[in-house]
Amino acid sequence: MPGRACHNIAELAAAGKAWDALVAPLTRRPNKRAYRAPIFGYSTATVSRTFRASASLRLAAIAAFAAIAVLAAARAFAQMTRRNFIEPLITEDTFTDDEAGLLPGWSRGADSRTFLLAAQVEKSLARNISVEVTGQWNQESPAGESRDHTGFDDLEVMPKYAFYVAAEHEFRLAAAIDSFFPVGNPRVENNTHYLAGPMLLWAKGMGDLPRTWWLRYLRPIEVQGDAGYLFKFSGSFGGQAFADVAFAYNLPFMAGEAGGATASRWVRWPLANLAPFTEINYLEFPGGRRGRTPPEVLLTPGLAYLSGPYQLSLGTEVALNHAASQNDKASVLGLLNVQLDPLFPAIGWKPF
Repeated sequence: MPGRACHNIAELAAAGKAWDALVAPLTRRPNKRAYRAPIFGYSTATVSRTFRASASLRLAAIAAFAAIAVLAAARAFAQMTRRNFIEPLITEDTFTDDEAGLLPGWSRGADSRTFLLAAQVEKSLARNISVEVTGQWNQESPAGESRDHTGFDDLEVMPKYAFYVAAEHEFRLAAAIDSFFPVGNPRVENNTHYLAGPMLLWAKGMGDLPRTWWLRYLRPIEVQGDAGYLFKFSGSFGGQAFADVAFAYNLPFMAGEAGGATASRWVRWPLANLAPFTEINYLEFPGGRRGRTPPEVLLTPGLAYLSGPYQLSLGTEVALNHAASQNDKASVLGLLNVQLDPLFPAIGWKPF
């Protein structure tokens, strides 16, 4: 539905501001739900992802409880270091920021080629509350047709609330309502009906692991995920279930380790600005006129470059099952995300 520059999860404030530190927004990101349209499939003509409604809810619950269990069992042996969570290409994040992003993408399917350019803006409304708006322009080149189809796609609006923040463990839980309004060109829209539904989002960094021996090399790892269900309020299809998880190895975090930690001595430019990542993405239409559709499962590897309030990412998709391979023969995904607060401090104003 996107960056993530500058998310100071691990920096706790002075003793008198401990509460504020635990509930601080911790910034980052643009919307990828935009990608799910032509490239990742919010329609039967493009990609689908795997998960029945019940299965996605079970996965969300299991993931949330597993993360909480890990959190409860963890012991903070080491001093925390600032972590700038990366902005995944598709997976939705838990952060409530003031930011903007551009997401270009190109894909070749079984019967067409699609280029898209999505623009996303997120505005924080209160501590740990934000709203995100995404618009998208598509150019489709159907096989056998001499003229391309161009126009705007659905408008996405997503309010988000980070309801649990454990800064000392780099752990967050958030809830969101994702909505798609069919206000674009019907020839290129992936959906001509209003869609809306709940999402559960989570994020966990491993910076609370001790710096002892080989465990220090696990500290840069971070995991972000989402799961949800979009209900269709008209039409023959009942809705769309989806889930995503993103794994990243955050070398900027390692380079910033305090005290010249051994694990960070070899991290120099340009490695000190890079974060390789891999996402696993699922989409499925659980019910409709013809019953349940086959789920689509994709792997999305990529590389992110972080510098101050900017993030530049590039990735591709690899189909992991037959249904995904039919709709996604090749694709290239991009992201330019900018944190607005460091550049324009006045934008940080919150109405609540």
